[in-house]
Amino acid sequence: MRKTGFTMAPEAGSERLRNVINKGIQEEALIETARNAFEAGWRAIKLYYMTGLPTETLDDIRGIVELSRRVQEAGESGRFRPTVNVSVSQFIPKPHTPFQWEPQIRLEDSLERQSFLKQELKKKRLDFKWHDTRMSFLEGVFSRGDRRLSSVIKTAFDANCRFDSWGEQFRFDVWGKIFKDAGIDPEFYTYRRRERNEIFPWQHLNTRVDKEFLYKEYERSLRKEETPDCKTDKCSVCGVCDHKVIKNVSSLQYAVSSKNQKSLLPTAYPLLPTHKIRLTFSKTDSLKYLGHLELVTVFSRAIRRAGIPIAYSSGFHPLPKIIFSAPLPVGIESIAEDVDLELLEYIRSDEISERLNKALPCGIKIIEAQQISLKPYSVPTAIETTYLAFLENSPFFSTNGKWLNGLIDQLMTRDTIIVHKERHGKQKTINIRPLIKNLSLIDSNTIQLTIVKGEKENVRPYEVLSYLLGISNNESRLIPVLKTKVGGETITQTKAKDYAYREKSCL
Repeated sequence: MRKTGFTMAPEAGSERLRNVINKGIQEEALIETARNAFEAGWRAIKLYYMTGLPTETLDDIRGIVELSRRVQEAGESGRFRPTVNVSVSQFIPKPHTPFQWEPQIRLEDSLERQSFLKQELKKKRLDFKWHDTRMSFLEGVFSRGDRRLSSVIKTAFDANCRFDSWGEQFRFDVWGKIFKDAGIDPEFYTYRRRERNEIFPWQHLNTRVDKEFLYKEYERSLRKEETPDCKTDKCSVCGVCDHKVIKNVSSLQYAVSSKNQKSLLPTAYPLLPTHKIRLTFSKTDSLKYLGHLELVTVFSRAIRRAGIPIAYSSGFHPLPKIIFSAPLPVGIESIAEDVDLELLEYIRSDEISERLNKALPCGIKIIEAQQISLKPYSVPTAIETTYLAFLENSPFFSTNGKWLNGLIDQLMTRDTIIVHKERHGKQKTINIRPLIKNLSLIDSNTIQLTIVKGEKENVRPYEVLSYLLGISNNESRLIPVLKTKVGGETITQTKAKDYAYREKSCL
């Protein structure tokens, strides 16, 4: 069996501090787990810690080095030298947690701890990765911020602070100037200890966990008192269970014994789908730049927001049963995308369309919904796909339709059209002519292109346009392209424009 990454999260370098954060893991248990992992064939273990935890001292920081070295020693008796990666980030107090009253560790103190760990871990030949403490400072500001920070965010956006989670794009000095110009002291949100009865900006959000319960948990943590897990112990009376709608379950049902350990293993998801629906949707405007995985995420979230009773797969990581047609190339708009949903109960097609359209972002709209068989048929793969390319909205606009018609005639009379593609750093030469079924001019600046699916190779519309117009692939991407094939019927230019551009005015 191929060994993937193995991660353990001690969180803190000492048992004392782990008790403070209610993570009562014994050091010997961590060492034993590491030893078993190395003996089972893992060569690398990642250890995750946090600095800046409440009541942290230098002894706790030294404990990170000592515990990491002990984990390394647990694997040194084997056939290979183990790799131990130590990853450290800064603790940031968050809303709706017992530590929401705590101040965040100061930036200079965090840097001092980081510097100490760099030196000491290097001596032990342990790999060290850390998080930028300046980013952690900003995260702390916005985690417990209020509405006054909205102007800071807007100003930062206008100042192109948009990809600051990427280290090379992060400009801490710009953020400092923005706070200063706004007359806001960011340290007010990070380094200040909150009073017990202070009203928080997030207090109007109801998580069902009582604020008084959180403060008592905060006091318990400072006393290093453990709060047992209510799945296996008595109820903590946190406020989540109202014993009417949300009922707690007797811990006896969860007691781990030789009799019921088997029941804790993952089983098939108990609720099986009863209905299946196929949706045809449009993807236009700026959402044409969404990749396929991002599109899957958009639909998953919209389905949750719309309250659609979606079925889930079984196993350790259940996923919603959402099946898309072949991915649409990034940058191309479409009014002919299909997705199948497996549902736990019947809902009318028109109701699903209405609920999802309210939950989906501007640029994605359900055009049609129909009930289909539950049989395991996948979304049909298109043998032919038709596109419209609108030159009138590109730098290649021309008033000479005859010139464009001539180029199309020349291309369609050819037996071979050789293009060069690069895949995984290797150049490939393919003949795309058999993949072009039809190429025609609808009006002086609108090209209709029908592409067929190849046995081994496929062609994208931009590659055909690049060859046709004698331009580069990058230049061809300046031409708006719309996929228009729906259920075997090629949509007319007028109808396509109506679909594509009507959807853009959904705000």
